[in-house]
Amino acid sequence: MSLFEDQKTASPITLDVLYGAEEIAAFINRDVRQTFYMLETGLLPAKKIGKQWTTTRTLLRQHFEEGVTVATPKAPPQATPSKRAKQHAHAKKMRDAKQQRRAHAQAKR
Repeated sequence: MSLFEDQKTASPITLDVLYGAEEIAAFINRDVRQTFYMLETGLLPAKKIGKQWTTTRTLLRQHFEEGVTVATPKAPPQATPSKRAKQHAHAKKMRDAKQQRRAHAQAKR
């Protein structure tokens, strides 16, 4: 009996766990980018451990064969404006306010 055999049944142990989006993508026959989207939005039953997605073959089979719903899809993460973009927006707001003040002052004359 080898180290990788179950002692009760003496059959090889099959590892059910899939580590990483690449393995999950290969298992569900999808592109890695599509798989990342499905993982990030909650369309696949998986958890993120550190920086790596993980799930089991059993959960994925159950999800696709029986139509098990995990959760409603979340909206994809929105990009937040960079510091430079915020500064640019603020400067534009200040220029617009200054132009309005000038126009108002000229209208008073």
